[in-house]
Amino acid sequence: MVAIPNNMLDMMTDYDTAREWVHKNVSAYNFGGGVNIRYVAVGNEPFLSSLNGTFLNVTLPALQNIQKALDEAGVGDTIKATVPLNADVYQSPKDTPVPSAGRFRPEISGLMTEIVQFLNQSGAPFTVNIYPGLFRKLAGNAGTPLRPNQYIEIYLFSLIDEDVKSIDPGNFERHWGMMRYDGQPKYAMDPTGQGRNTALVGARGVEYLPRVWCVLNANAGNMSRLADNVGYACTYADCTSLGYGSTCNGMDAAGNASYAFNAYFQVQDQDEEACGFDGLAVRTRQDPSTGTCNFTIQLKTTSAAAGRPTVLFTTALLALVLAAMVTML
Repeated sequence: MVAIPNNMLDMMTDYDTAREWVHKNVSAYNFGGGVNIRYVAVGNEPFLSSLNGTFLNVTLPALQNIQKALDEAGVGDTIKATVPLNADVYQSPKDTPVPSAGRFRPEISGLMTEIVQFLNQSGAPFTVNIYPGLFRKLAGNAGTPLRPNQYIEIYLFSLIDEDVKSIDPGNFERHWGMMRYDGQPKYAMDPTGQGRNTALVGARGVEYLPRVWCVLNANAGNMSRLADNVGYACTYADCTSLGYGSTCNGMDAAGNASYAFNAYFQVQDQDEEACGFDGLAVRTRQDPSTGTCNFTIQLKTTSAAAGRPTVLFTTALLALVLAAMVTML
């Protein structure tokens, strides 16, 4: 599943823009040995009550345009556009708080009906984010009250941390993954839903850039621009792990600066010029990781066959992680 963020929904109401997006983000990777794309997520929970109706008028037109563009590109039979919704689109009356009595929220009932009708017409799934207890429900193979004993298809969100995701709701948005950025497990869990205390199997065959880090230069004389340089690094790299209660919280100022400098250095693929920061940084081969705080090393990238589009290594990484997880089921 590839996704269009909420802040691009308005753009997708223009069909030419939607068609260009499909060309660049779907068609370009739709070749033998490319990316197995099955769905396009048009927005993410765009009807959340907390969004105050910001995307009510643009979501359905964007959905329709993306599916039309997929059809025009010749992939509409196998790749479907859908809208991942929060469970709050569906409410039960206070006097009868059971799912069977539920209805779509009154203020979006008409819109939701149109969306469901369009999804049914295009053969796309109705997609909803349900967080607590889903694995256990799936493991029971019971289906739903309306469709007992039937298979329920799910999309696992989020398998891997997303280091460039918007943090407007909070720093946690980049850390939903069961796996770190490199496909290594963050904690023990049982994907079968049977409650076993098992360790996840990490991705195998992951390739990294050389073991070189960028850290604060302790011998730098003038530290007056340290804050500005740290701010710059964190603007273009992910420093959310330094936040309160996070895995890298609690380091001193030097540690924080080193983490920020290294995050930027790795995002820039260890470019030597990316470890300057007005002479405040220096490269090192000594791992500065401490305790729970991991100073990352960037992944290598790979490309598809000659003459075909470049595919980020994280795409292949996702396949490695999924393959590893399948062996546990």
